[in-house]
Amino acid sequence: FTSPQCRIRRGGLQVEASPPGHGNSPCDCQQMQQAQPQVQSSSPSCKRLPPPARGPPAAGAHLEPRPSVVQFQDPRSDSSDATKQPGVIGVVGFCYSANAAREGACDGLCCAEFLSNLYDVGFSGGFHVQAPCKPGRLQPFRNAEAAFHALKFWHIADEFANLSGPAALMKKKRLAGHEDLSFGGHGSNWQAMLAVLRSKFAPGSHWASGLLQTADAFLLKRGCLGDRDDIWS
Repeated sequence: FTSPQCRIRRGGLQVEASPPGHGNSPCDCQQMQQAQPQVQSSSPSCKRLPPPARGPPAAGAHLEPRPSVVQFQDPRSDSSDATKQPGVIGVVGFCYSANAAREGACDGLCCAEFLSNLYDVGFSGGFHVQAPCKPGRLQPFRNAEAAFHALKFWHIADEFANLSGPAALMKKKRLAGHEDLSFGGHGSNWQAMLAVLRSKFAPGSHWASGLLQTADAFLLKRGCLGDRDDIWS
């Protein structure tokens, strides 16, 4: 998007193009209008989160996700009643790469980078994970990616504690062939990821408050440029 404060429709999605920092600047959307209908927008610009993996930890980051800037028809709507107007639901996309040059457009639009497993929450605002194979041992982590991979090597989990997401992935590759496929006793990668995310977004935490601000929106993890992920995105 090149023009601020424009909302257009593309396929089944309704998208408001309102890049941060443009405020209420006038919008010149003539080219967009010729191809797509325009809908008025009243959503404010978002305040971008600082990229903590590329700078200081973000324990006190002010979280302002935008759950309604992108919308599509709610798949839970009752399609059997033709007289009923189908409902819409927001889509919150997030990507967040540790490399600022590979930042996803969805992060600038939805302001929800903190949902990413790579997002560095810092130790002061971090979270602790416990593995069933070692009950009672709580291990702190800076990001969900490192915590997830550490569950495959729980006897050296502390070596993952202060790693960035990409660094944890590289360490996991170096240790290939020695993984604990029970993920520290969680049983599977799905259960392990669920445990990690429950710890990161624990009720009452700073990150849980941001998650709650996404309301009923559909959360969509998108692979950043060059990232290939056929399981989690």
